[in-house]
Amino acid sequence: MGADGSVKLKRKELVKESKGDKIDRIAQIEYNNERWTTCQLSNKPLRDPVVSDYKGLLYNKESILEYLVEPDNFNEKQRQNLSHIKSLKDVVALKTHNFKCPLSDKELGNGGINYVYLIPCGDCMAQKCLELNDTRQCPVCDLPYEDTIVINPTSSETVQELEKRMEILGSKGLTHSLKKLKRKKPSTNRSSKKQKKS
Repeated sequence: MGADGSVKLKRKELVKESKGDKIDRIAQIEYNNERWTTCQLSNKPLRDPVVSDYKGLLYNKESILEYLVEPDNFNEKQRQNLSHIKSLKDVVALKTHNFKCPLSDKELGNGGINYVYLIPCGDCMAQKCLELNDTRQCPVCDLPYEDTIVINPTSSETVQELEKRMEILGSKGLTHSLKKLKRKKPSTNRSSKKQKKS
């Protein structure tokens, strides 16, 4: 009964793709392309200056500033998705180089290639170009870097690695951008301080 030698099937019959699968694949490609061209908060086209959170998602800096100043202007889902962004220290300003890898000249998000940015400098590039570099210095600006963040990660392993990185940084008192977390000081009553001085 099929593929056992008694019936000869053509290759296209064996690997036939249903219309539903094809539509799902096209929708996934469109979604991935949109992630590279659209701010994940405002759904407006990305334009410099662009920032990224620890998850590797891309935002217009202007949208993040609006969110930080007036979070009530955003719906519950948006606030929930950005609950980890409490200040500009929680994002990194990216050098997108006109949305192209400065080393390979390929458009960011093009061709299923992983793209990364470096912390703290924010230079974006194809991950393969960075792997050719055997130093811990940015191949674009020559500054030393601490971490690489995959932009718009698609694998669950990468997402888990980024989550783990943030847990480690948080335990060290650092933000995504490697700046110190601002610790809330216990509130003190000024009048009680004045009384103590008297």
